[in-house]
Amino acid sequence: MIFVQSSLQLRDRAIINSAFAEGLFLGFLGAGSVVVESNFKGTIYAPNASLILGSDTSRTYQGEVTAKNIELRPDSKVVHRPFGCF
Repeated sequence: MIFVQSSLQLRDRAIINSAFAEGLFLGFLGAGSVVVESNFKGTIYAPNASLILGSDTSRTYQGEVTAKNIELRPDSKVVHRPFGCF
């Protein structure tokens, strides 16, 4: 589990897509925006924030997301994978 308070941006070079990352839980405690522009496996919990998934190229997100607002950019794919580590 990783909790972030003020800013969370995962860009193209984020190394969070290994087979073990499916158990990753990212909690964002702020009210701004969470930006994910890389492939991602895991859970993002940002109940007070806007979540932006995607970039200018095709991306795949596997896991669960919770956010106040969710923007899915073109050519992005979301695959639901339940978080089962608790």
